[in-house]
Amino acid sequence: MTDSTPGARAHAAFMASNFFSSLNGVRALCALVVVKEHVQWRLPLPQLFEWGFLGVDMFFVISGFLIVTLLLRERDRSGAIDLRAFYVRRTLRIFPIYYLVISLLFLTAIATYGHSTKTWELYKWSFPIFLIYAQDLIPVSMGLMFHTWSLAMEEQFYLVWPTIERFFKSAWVVPLILASLALNQAFNFGFFAPTLTALYGSAEDANRAIFQITFTPILLGVLAAHGMHDKSFGPRMAGAVLGRWMPMWLLLAAVAVCQLGTELQGATRLGVHLLFCALLLSLIVNPAHVFSKLLNSRPLVFLGTISYGLYLYHTFVIQIVVKLAATRGWVLAPALLFGVVAAASTALAALSFRFFERPAMRLKHRFEPGGGHAAAGAHMS
Repeated sequence: MTDSTPGARAHAAFMASNFFSSLNGVRALCALVVVKEHVQWRLPLPQLFEWGFLGVDMFFVISGFLIVTLLLRERDRSGAIDLRAFYVRRTLRIFPIYYLVISLLFLTAIATYGHSTKTWELYKWSFPIFLIYAQDLIPVSMGLMFHTWSLAMEEQFYLVWPTIERFFKSAWVVPLILASLALNQAFNFGFFAPTLTALYGSAEDANRAIFQITFTPILLGVLAAHGMHDKSFGPRMAGAVLGRWMPMWLLLAAVAVCQLGTELQGATRLGVHLLFCALLLSLIVNPAHVFSKLLNSRPLVFLGTISYGLYLYHTFVIQIVVKLAATRGWVLAPALLFGVVAAASTALAALSFRFFERPAMRLKHRFEPGGGHAAAGAHMS
C-alpha cells in the first residue's frame, strides 16, 4: 500500500498524533448512560441505549487501545517499556479517589457502629476485597460499591498486560491476545456455566461480571492497538473504517445487533464488542467525522475529563438524593432523579478533580514518556 492511498495517509496521521480529541466526548456519553441505567430511567429507545452497562464496555475498548498504543510507541522510541514509570502514572491517576471513597466508607461504618451496625455488617468482609481490587472475582457484599467491579477488572488488566508487552516477544503477543479472546468467548457462550455454578455455589454468584466477558472489549482494544501500530496492517485497518459517515453506520449496526435479542450474550454481545472496536477506530482515523462537533463540544469534553470521578461517586449521590427526597415524602421520577444526580455528581467530580486529583496528576506528568498524551485519560477519568 503506497503512501498516496487514503488508508496510508490516515494511518500516517494516526501515528503522528498524540491526542485523539473525540474520545473525551465518548467517555462523557458513556458515563451518562451508566448513570441513566443506575437511576432506572427507561425511555422508548433502541436496546443499545437502554443497556447502560454497554457504556462500561466502550470504556474498556478505549482503555485497552490507548494504554497499549502508549506502550508500543514508548518501546519504539526508547527500545523498552518502563514498567515502573507506567505503574507510578496509573497509581497517581487511579488510586487517590478510589481509596478515598473506601476510607470514607470504612470511617462511616466505624463511626456509626455505636448507633447502628448496618453499615459495618454490610461491608465488614468487603473492605479487604475492595482494597485489593478483587470484587469482580470474589462474591462479597458490594452495597454502594457495586459498580466498582469494572475498576477491579481494569486494575487487573493494568497489572498483567503491560508486563506481557514488556517481556514477551512481539511474535507471541497477538497469538496470546487471540487465545485470551477465545477463552473469554467460551465463557460468553456459556461453555463453563455448570462448572462456575458448582464452584461458586449458585448461578447468581457464578454470573459475576468477569464471566460476562467484559475482558473481551479490553482485549479487542489491545488487538486494535497492535494492528494500527503495524506498518503494513495499520493502513489497511485505517482504510477499512475511513469515511466521515462511517461512525454513524457502525453505530446503526450496533443498534441493529442489540435488537436481535432480549439479552446481551453469545453472538450478540461479541458482535457489539467488535462494532464498538471498529467505531473507536473510525472516530480516530476520521477527525472530521459526523459526530465531531458533538463529541468535541465543551460540555462533553469537560464531562469526559472528570468522568472517572463522576463514575465513582454517582452511586453515593443517588443514595443521598433518594434519602433526602424521602425525608420530605417525595419520590422523584426517574427523569428528574437522573437530572439531579447527573448535576450533583458532575459538581462533586469537578471539585474532586480540581482539588484532589489534579495535584496528583501533576506528579504523574513527571513519569510521562515523550508523546504520552496519546493515552491521556485511558481510564475513566
